[in-house]
Amino acid sequence: MPIESIDSEQVIRFLRQRTLFQDFEESDLEDVAERLNERKYAVGEDIFKEGARGDSFYIIWKGRVRVWRRDGKEEIELAVLEPGDKFGEEAPLLGRPRSATVTALQDSHLLTLEQNGLQWLTRTYPVTKERLTAIAASHQLARRERFDWLQDGEVIHLVTRRHWWELLADLWKPLLVLVAAAVIAFGILVPGLTLVSAILAGVGGGVGILWFIWGFLDWRNDLFMITNQRVVWLERVLLQSDSRREAPLSAIQSVNVDRSWWGRVFDFGQVTVRTFTGMGTLVMTNMGQPGLFQGNIEELLLRVRSKTEEARTEAMRFSIRSSLGLISPDEKFVPPIQPIPPDAKPLRPFRLVSTREVDGTTITYHKHPWVLLMRVWVPMFALLGIVGATAFFIWRDFTTAEPVYPGWFSAILFGFLLGIAPLGMIVYAYLDWQNDLYRVTKDQIIDSEKKPLGQEITKTAPIRNIQSISHARTNLLRLILNFGTVTIVVADSTLTFNDVHDPATIQQDIFYRQEQLKFEAQQRDSDAERGRISEWFRIYHDVIEAEQEMESEEEPVEDEE
Repeated sequence: MPIESIDSEQVIRFLRQRTLFQDFEESDLEDVAERLNERKYAVGEDIFKEGARGDSFYIIWKGRVRVWRRDGKEEIELAVLEPGDKFGEEAPLLGRPRSATVTALQDSHLLTLEQNGLQWLTRTYPVTKERLTAIAASHQLARRERFDWLQDGEVIHLVTRRHWWELLADLWKPLLVLVAAAVIAFGILVPGLTLVSAILAGVGGGVGILWFIWGFLDWRNDLFMITNQRVVWLERVLLQSDSRREAPLSAIQSVNVDRSWWGRVFDFGQVTVRTFTGMGTLVMTNMGQPGLFQGNIEELLLRVRSKTEEARTEAMRFSIRSSLGLISPDEKFVPPIQPIPPDAKPLRPFRLVSTREVDGTTITYHKHPWVLLMRVWVPMFALLGIVGATAFFIWRDFTTAEPVYPGWFSAILFGFLLGIAPLGMIVYAYLDWQNDLYRVTKDQIIDSEKKPLGQEITKTAPIRNIQSISHARTNLLRLILNFGTVTIVVADSTLTFNDVHDPATIQQDIFYRQEQLKFEAQQRDSDAERGRISEWFRIYHDVIEAEQEMESEEEPVEDEE
């Protein structure tokens, strides 16, 4: 049904804040608003079901909806969407059945574009088709990849790659090798040298094909992502390295786009996400559709501020009504949803030692056991050699009739004396490894190094000052054994957790603590402000009542004649 219950100016103002309609003129927004319909859904009602035919595109005006799909008997939750979020574009745009079911979590009020309206939109404003296609591709990629480092409740809004121009720049060299191999194969350059031509063509063709595949996969594995909590840059080099850099939305100060002349022609450029101190800045080069990426970040930043203000206003309204005795006993205040902690299971890469230990709100990390092994393998082999030699001399002494030197006692004595040094080196290396600790407490990050019988160096930084977090696994061995470095950029310094097992989990732990700390700080500030204003209103109410009582007592009473 056409929009009747919402003022048209409100709808236009709402559309102006959406990245989909970025750079639209006022008259264009009015045309879009006229073609929008509105639909209302009750809690638990399905908006559409997986596998159904799709002919509508939705934008949430009010309420929350859950996107989920069924895998056998299991329900897999894909996202929880809130006011301002879009969904349902994939089916009508690509002519496919619905890929998931969407159910209202609250009484929800949606703005919709039917099939004809969506066709008019994409035909009249082709840029909207490009943007909706990018959003649909992002959702498809998110379903396919299932990024396990996402927090519960974290929603992917956009995923993009480097522009195909970058791919061409990387692939021209293997293409040149393939062309040269093809030329040699036809005997144009070296006629008569059949065997040489075949070898050169075969080797060149094989190298060119592998190089081409490697270049394509390298391009494909670089992803730039925006979620409702952070901006993420995933960079994976096949069989070489794996890294993830990110900046929380709360730490972002500005987003800039730089394009060359070619970038303006083919719509690619550099996106720079700056944090408040500048130390955690993300510089993402040769990104396709950089304006869409920038617009999504700015929309989410605006939405975060708006949600915080709405929550504070609602809490204040409840507190004032409570202080004035205007709420019913059944009425309850619903606080914002707290971040959900990640799984707290210990990490045991070799089943013997734990590299992640949880004690209350403190998580302690050790370096990967491979680091210990690299420190002790030489004295360990030396110790094994000494033990083996000692056992040999003891065996020889007991199996030989004539006296031999050294005897079993001398062998044990010499073995013991010689074994002290390598055994001491092993014990020292273990204690040194054991004393290299990285800790994440409720509000601090701690890097502690303590040398056995030596000095102790401890570095700390408050979690609230974190500007960005990244991790990297920089070679094939680190990829196989899953260890690397986590880098935390704080306001005026950088802390590194070196050679830690499963750096992605550690990054996830720190990000959760950062979100939890931010949530608690907002709650404290909100509670203090609510209490202060409620007290003002209570005093104001008491003063008004007192003044009214005094006025009623001072009213003159007419004398009876």
